[in-house]
Amino acid sequence: MSKGTPPELESYITFCKASLGRGLRGVYVVDLNAVSIAGMWRKVNAHFVLVMRGGSLLDNYVTWFRGRVLAFLFLMGTVNGGSRVEVPRKGASISITRPFLRRGVKISVEPRGFRNEMFSRHVIGALNSAMITRLQNLFMGRGEARLSFVKVMLGRAGPRSVEVRIASMLEKAPFTSALIDLFLQLREVVERFFMSRIKQQRPRSYVEYLELWPE
Repeated sequence: MSKGTPPELESYITFCKASLGRGLRGVYVVDLNAVSIAGMWRKVNAHFVLVMRGGSLLDNYVTWFRGRVLAFLFLMGTVNGGSRVEVPRKGASISITRPFLRRGVKISVEPRGFRNEMFSRHVIGALNSAMITRLQNLFMGRGEARLSFVKVMLGRAGPRSVEVRIASMLEKAPFTSALIDLFLQLREVVERFFMSRIKQQRPRSYVEYLELWPE
């Protein structure tokens, strides 16, 4: 936990630890007025990250990243190329790139770390058709909670294994234990239906965006 953490965050930290249970390595509190996001990705070694800006906790935006639950960062800066976030200077206006403002769910399949390899486009179709029903069912009865996008990042973990990193975002969702459980389910759904359909094809790299629920 970073120094100077406001007392009101202690209840959130306690809640995070209690909700995630075993395996929690720690809680990392980030003050975006002092820490750059680009550097933070490499430094974070915690399951839960509480993100602050201007002394307030952004508790309505949570995402999975590298197998950990993180407070969603992209809404606080401009996303450049989908991989780097710039935090505006104090007092500056915050701009958000268009893809994050559109309605519906976007799935970004990014074969990062595979260099000249790619995945066949039937994987994209399988994701679109197999996941849409399950994602819809997953969010039924969740009130105003809305899934904005899912990003799947791929990397080679070994000679015959693939590492899947998942980032997703919920809007209008209260920060509760049910929300954490929802992300656990979401991660499982994405992993199962993506990993079962991976096939390597001719050398090429690409980023494919799928919109499950278009405007």
